[in-house]
Amino acid sequence: MSLISQGIMPEEEIRQKKNPNRFVSLRNGIVLIGIAAGILVGFSITEGMSLSDEKAFWIYAASILLFLGIGYLVYFFTTRNMKLEPETTDFPQE
Repeated sequence: MSLISQGIMPEEEIRQKKNPNRFVSLRNGIVLIGIAAGILVGFSITEGMSLSDEKAFWIYAASILLFLGIGYLVYFFTTRNMKLEPETTDFPQE
C-alpha cells in the first residue's frame, strides 16, 4: 500500500485476462433451442386439437418446460466428459 501512496506501481509477475467460459454459451444455446422447440410443439398441439385458450396455456407451459428439461439434460451429458481448460492471454510486462 505504501508503494501506491508514493506513486510507484507494484510489478505484477504475469498479468492475465481470463476468457469467458465456453460452456456457458453452449448451455444458453441448448436452452434456447429447447424453449423454441417447446413453443413449436405447443403451437402444433393446440392448433391440431383446437383447444380453448385456458387449456392452450397449459399445453404451451408443459411443452416448454419439458423441452427445457430435455435441453438441460443434453447439456449435462454433452459437457460431463469435456475438460475445461482455462484459456488465458498473457500480457507483456510494462
